[in-house]
Amino acid sequence: AVKVNFIESDELREDAVTNRTNFTELLNEWMTSKITLDWLKSYYLPWMRYNIKPGPDYAATHRVFTIPVVQRAPKLGEWLLGRATLEQALADTGLSEDVFYPALHAMVISRVIRFGEPVHVTDSSSQKKRLTRLLIDLEKQNYFQRLNVVAKTKDSDVKRAYHDLAKILHPDKLSPETPGEIRELTKKCFALITTAYDVISDPDKKQAYIQENEKGRAEAILQAEQLMEEARRLLKKGDFKKARETMDSAITLAPPTTEGKLLSMWTKLKTSKEGDSTIDSVKQALSEIPPEDRHSATYYFVRGLMMRLTGENENAKKNLQHAVSLDPDFIDAR
Repeated sequence: AVKVNFIESDELREDAVTNRTNFTELLNEWMTSKITLDWLKSYYLPWMRYNIKPGPDYAATHRVFTIPVVQRAPKLGEWLLGRATLEQALADTGLSEDVFYPALHAMVISRVIRFGEPVHVTDSSSQKKRLTRLLIDLEKQNYFQRLNVVAKTKDSDVKRAYHDLAKILHPDKLSPETPGEIRELTKKCFALITTAYDVISDPDKKQAYIQENEKGRAEAILQAEQLMEEARRLLKKGDFKKARETMDSAITLAPPTTEGKLLSMWTKLKTSKEGDSTIDSVKQALSEIPPEDRHSATYYFVRGLMMRLTGENENAKKNLQHAVSLDPDFIDAR
């Protein structure tokens, strides 16, 4: 066996650099396959009531505007700069969160936009929309996700995360003129965050919660895996409608593995009708598969199916042939 020892060094290699073009391409990959939507929403929550200004590298011709994750949100830069707050921009653009946040993050990292000052004049309509979305998210999340921390996060960092959220979600921060509906939404959101903090900040409660959570998670994963295998059997049988329903059930139980995501795409392509949006959604989902996971027979098979539906017959044939070369027993790819 080979044992690798890494040694820390302050020495900077001259070739350990990347140019702006390569960085921009990597940025798109990170946005689609490495950074989760939940993390992005938690990260930008404290900035909702800040205005947005042009960053030090702002230019209409900046390369970041050419990457797919930003092109999915056309003119988002103009929307962000033309609204009083991030909260208002999110409410007014009409973009889904899975399109809005990755594009926003790409522009922030590329320094084409930056946050300015907090704005005290609040748009009640935008605030209501944001709090309603937030409440739905918090109710679905576990205690660690609510604070955007993990089980191993230091106590001091957990405390800081809670206090950062309290600065914007504590009901006492609301003005006397705040509408009752917004006040009630704020109370509900803050109560969920406080419940999470009360457990995570107590060592005994935290350990008990982790054990209970892991047990439930293990059971859910096992059920999801069983459903995934059932969906695979149904796909081979040709019962695509039932396979899709089964995969949908599996995904609600536990976050799918890469193979699970690909099986779900397979069922969607087999049950889609010409002209619907399924192909576009599968194309986007395929781009979000991490590069290191794009070497399986299932990946090339799904890619081939998608290309066949879009009329790219030659490329479809190549992908299906590659799927068979990786797994000669993959009958569906023949």
